[in-house]
Amino acid sequence: MKPEDCIMYQMTRTLQNARKIFKSSVKEIGLTPSQAIVLNFLNDTDNVTANNLGIRSAIDSATLTGILDRLEAAGLVERRNNPDDRRTIFIRLTDEGRVKSEIVNELVSNNNREFLSGITGKDESIFRDVLKKISNIQIPDKEDRNVKTD
Repeated sequence: MKPEDCIMYQMTRTLQNARKIFKSSVKEIGLTPSQAIVLNFLNDTDNVTANNLGIRSAIDSATLTGILDRLEAAGLVERRNNPDDRRTIFIRLTDEGRVKSEIVNELVSNNNREFLSGITGKDESIFRDVLKKISNIQIPDKEDRNVKTD
């Protein structure tokens, strides 16, 4: 198979293009792409557990903790203990974080339009549907795929 015909290659190039657009736009407002993603998820649903935020944003716990530490130090989010369960911490936007998350939300919309500007509305719809289907496929870890069954 020619490399340019490989789905993995095409997906990598597509992701590189998307990252380039997103990274440059959020850098202008002093955020990393990961920080912007977290703020955008909190803009959608605020005052959520760290576990819920990690699941929704597809960010592992260790990585999310670092992102939240930096966002908290910047005054954009705050952690609050759950009065009903001390093991659970809620993450919520501060007033400054809400303003910044609104800016991120607008940037995301603009980035989507820019990224998809070369395709028709019909193609965009198909592209989004296919991406959702692919992203919902549960692919086992390599070790699990190599297990032989008799």
